[in-house]
Amino acid sequence: MKYQMISLVSSYHPTTRYTTKEISKHISNTKQFFNEIPHRNLLIIGANINATTGNRNTIIRDTNDEDMIPTLIGPHGNPRINASSELVLIMLCELNLRAASTLFDNNGKHDTWILPGTKQKFQLDHFLILSTQLCFVTNIKQKFNDSPSDHAALMIKIRINQSSKLILKKGKGKHSEVSRKVLKIDNKLRLAGGK
Repeated sequence: MKYQMISLVSSYHPTTRYTTKEISKHISNTKQFFNEIPHRNLLIIGANINATTGNRNTIIRDTNDEDMIPTLIGPHGNPRINASSELVLIMLCELNLRAASTLFDNNGKHDTWILPGTKQKFQLDHFLILSTQLCFVTNIKQKFNDSPSDHAALMIKIRINQSSKLILKKGKGKHSEVSRKVLKIDNKLRLAGGK
């Protein structure tokens, strides 16, 4: 029986209250960690990026680099962008990652956090997927219920070869086999953003 290695990574990025230098250092550490993950693994990064990346249509209007952006960000999602957007987009480009959360319409429900004072909505939480592995992702959507957080939970649905066993690697220790029942038979994984 063939095994499929899955690397599940949770990443919390600095907020816009941090300096550009501090945010850049975090991104540098993220890149270093990323490069230690075996390339054959199916990589799913659940990230509170604390940046609003907009969507393909918003970014193209606001940038000079129209060739790079359409492949990083999809056409769906909150159009809002902020000061940290550019740093996150550069990281996505350098690591060949895609903000897969922006590829699915889901009736326009993309916002994962609401600013308490103004009630403005933001899409801060994403599943970041290697461009070569987007074919495994069949849907990503947000859910506000059953999330013990001020962020909406994200749910990703992935398609895995049914003849493969699922293996999760814990640190540098032994592999532990995880039954499909743990990930649910429909291969849904949940991430509570920011916590």
